[in-house]
Amino acid sequence: MVRRIPRRLPQVRFSPQAAASAAGAGYNRLRMRYDEAIETFDDWFNARFYELCDHLEERRKQALNGELWQRMQEKMREKTGSSSSSSPPKPGPPFDFSAMALIGAGAGAALQGHPGFVLLSVIGTTRGLRRFVVQRVDANDMQGLFAWSPRK
Repeated sequence: MVRRIPRRLPQVRFSPQAAASAAGAGYNRLRMRYDEAIETFDDWFNARFYELCDHLEERRKQALNGELWQRMQEKMREKTGSSSSSSPPKPGPPFDFSAMALIGAGAGAALQGHPGFVLLSVIGTTRGLRRFVVQRVDANDMQGLFAWSPRK
């Protein structure tokens, strides 16, 4: 079955008044939806405002009495699994953000044709190695300190 395409498209008349009234109607519908959303949120918030105020006042009193701080410390002990608060914190990675940024900046500059900036990579590597050694010595971890050294 062959469809015939009309030779001339039907004329659509455009009037500025019709376009303005359609735009005005769309704006009015949008404005009504916006107003309804605002009223719905206001009703929800007003219903819960005094509950929120009471809860915040209770939290403020707990913070002033130190109860909140104690609860936070107890939760941290539960997470770490240690009952004593005198355990030393775990050391972070030896190559921190600044060391890695220095290494990357030096390597990137060298690849771009500025070999003098390799010094930045050397500084970053030195920072990481120094930090590694200090962390192992502070933790009294001789096995970890010499784990990367060659064996005889």
